[in-house]
Amino acid sequence: MARSFAERLILRFASLGGVLSASSAAIARETSDQVASLLGAHCALLEHSLRDRLLDAPVTASGAELERYLVATMGDARTERLRVLYLDAGNRLICDELIAEGDPNHIPISVRRILNRALELHAAAMILVHNHPGGSPEPSQADITFTRRIAEAGKHLAITLHDHLIVAGSACISLRARGMLQ
Repeated sequence: MARSFAERLILRFASLGGVLSASSAAIARETSDQVASLLGAHCALLEHSLRDRLLDAPVTASGAELERYLVATMGDARTERLRVLYLDAGNRLICDELIAEGDPNHIPISVRRILNRALELHAAAMILVHNHPGGSPEPSQADITFTRRIAEAGKHLAITLHDHLIVAGSACISLRARGMLQ
């Protein structure tokens, strides 16, 4: 029975990542409320396990653990999502927060909301992360402009923007590594 549920879900959502990023309601329509609930618990446990590995050491935008975590939790999402990793002065993770979710190719973003939350958490630094459901991790001009705006605004509040990462499928690119963030 479990195998038939798994096969049905993979067929419907195209991949394991598609299943894991599907809504509980969509899972329940294909299987049952109980299966949707169990799958939701499994996803939460998986995400928690991956996030725990980040807590062992200072977070770096170029770290392999961070990339695995982000690809696993965002790579197959079908809507664009923006998360912010808020860090303390030692670059340890204070909070990983989903700030906004949009449609497949747009997300409403507020510089004010991101920086207000950083101030509330007494964060010293941040890493922005968003996904591109279309499959290409290449930054748009809007991504670059927004990144520069938030970096500049953060400087005035003594909050450093370490990087802006874009996740698409199994790829994760850094705007800082591409020279798009000074």
